[in-house]
Amino acid sequence: NYNLIELDSASIKNAYNFFLYEHAEFSAPPTKPTTKHLLAPIETGVARVFNLLHSSNKNQKLPQDKREYLIRFLLSEFIYEPEAFYLFRELSQNSVAENIYNIIISDISRKWTLKDISDSLYMSCSTLKRKLKQENTSFSEVYLNARMNKAAKLLRNSEYNVTRVAYMCGYDSASYFTCVFKKHFKTTPSEFLSFLSSSQYQFVN
Repeated sequence: NYNLIELDSASIKNAYNFFLYEHAEFSAPPTKPTTKHLLAPIETGVARVFNLLHSSNKNQKLPQDKREYLIRFLLSEFIYEPEAFYLFRELSQNSVAENIYNIIISDISRKWTLKDISDSLYMSCSTLKRKLKQENTSFSEVYLNARMNKAAKLLRNSEYNVTRVAYMCGYDSASYFTCVFKKHFKTTPSEFLSFLSSSQYQFVN
């Protein structure tokens, strides 16, 4: 049983800059970590803040400045994890991968190619591939993440069925979309919808 709060990149960047200012002792780890997630136990007080953010995101009643403060409070639970500094820094930077992700998300139903993206960013395909390799990712990985994240958001909307979401995310076949979704999230879109419709769970769009 869990709830979900989605954070945009701007909120993470603001939190990261705040942590740098307040915690000058932060230093990057000697080698780049491979993890893309952090775990921390939620104490009673932190859980109350989380629940406040979760409920306020649903009714949009929390002022933006207070919301940013509460987000910083929640993320502060992670800052002394060994790999937190690097992960926060990575999330706070405008990478080539992030730029590509934003381009794809802006028109998710389009059949994007590497050439389309390289033209949008005014660089050659080879340069783009090299820059993505330096960021330990690839065009296909960024493209997949954008499609899957958008699909999950659309399914949470509950306004669309699986077939409609597949087409909205640029897939010509709902069955193929289901296979890709299951491989990515370890559950099928239908199971995901059933999970969302359960009264035990609440999600924030």
